[in-house]
Amino acid sequence: MDELEQAAQWRAEDDEPPGVWLWRAGKGPALHVRIDGRWLPSSVLARLAYGDGRVAYQVVVTPPPSGGYERTYRWPQKGKLRPTSRTDTPAARVIGPA
Repeated sequence: MDELEQAAQWRAEDDEPPGVWLWRAGKGPALHVRIDGRWLPSSVLARLAYGDGRVAYQVVVTPPPSGGYERTYRWPQKGKLRPTSRTDTPAARVIGPA
């Protein structure tokens, strides 16, 4: 299976910065991320919306038994990312276009 596509970090020489929405720790939605054939839980920290319509989610992937690492993945990626829970807590827009 192909690797997950990570979103490149925005740089000043790129077009306008993406819109960024943040959730308070533990209050955002959750995704499962398929890595090495296993679905791993992840907590969504932020949603990035680019002017050209692309979207990415910044998540903390939590592999068993403990620990975690942060990644930003392009959305959607069929068969590689899937939502597992929603949230009633609204995200706060902190930067960039709507």
